[in-house]
Amino acid sequence: EVPSDYVARVRAQVGNECLVIVRFWHGQQPLDNPGRRAQEWWDAHAINIIAMRASNVAFEGWNEVGYDPGSATLYARFESERMRILHAARAHAIVGNWGGTWPTPELWPVYQPVLDAMQPGDRVGLHQYWHDRAGIDDRRCCGGFRTDVPIVITECGRDKVFGLGEAGWQRTCDAETYLEDLRLYDALLAQYP
Repeated sequence: EVPSDYVARVRAQVGNECLVIVRFWHGQQPLDNPGRRAQEWWDAHAINIIAMRASNVAFEGWNEVGYDPGSATLYARFESERMRILHAARAHAIVGNWGGTWPTPELWPVYQPVLDAMQPGDRVGLHQYWHDRAGIDDRRCCGGFRTDVPIVITECGRDKVFGLGEAGWQRTCDAETYLEDLRLYDALLAQYP
C-alpha cells in the first residue's frame, strides 16, 4: 500500500513540477464485472487518493492487461468507470499501462471510449522494452505509439522481448552500454512533444 505521505516525500526529492504517478499493487486484477471492480479499486484506495491528489499527480489502475479483444472490452469498461470515479473526486488517471506498444492497432477502437473520456491531467501509460540496442529502433518495441493522446512511459529498459534478451540490463550489457541505450531512447522520445 502506498502511504498517504508518499507524494509529499517524492515532492521533497523532485520538486513541484514533476508528474508523480501512483500505482497500487494488486496481486489479482480481475476484469469480470468492470464497474464493480472499478468501485472496489476506488474503495480500497480512496483515502490515500484524496490525500495525494493534486494537479500533477495521477493514479494508475491495472497493469499490463487487456491485450485480446475479449479482455480489451472489459478493461475498457473498467478504465472508463475508474476514470469517472477519479474525475468525480477531482483526481487524474493514467489509463492503459500496456506493455510494449500495446494495444495493437486493431484494438484501439475498443479503447476509443476510454480515450474520449480522458480529461486534462489524464494520460495513457505505456511500457517500452527492448532486448538490445537494435530494439530501440524497432517500432514494435519503442516509439510505435499513437501521438494524438497524452502519453507517459511508466516503465522502460532492457528485458526479454519477442523471445530475445534477458530480464534486466545487467544480464545483457554493462552500465555504460545501458546508459547509451537510455540516451538513444531519450532522443527517440524527444521527437514527440
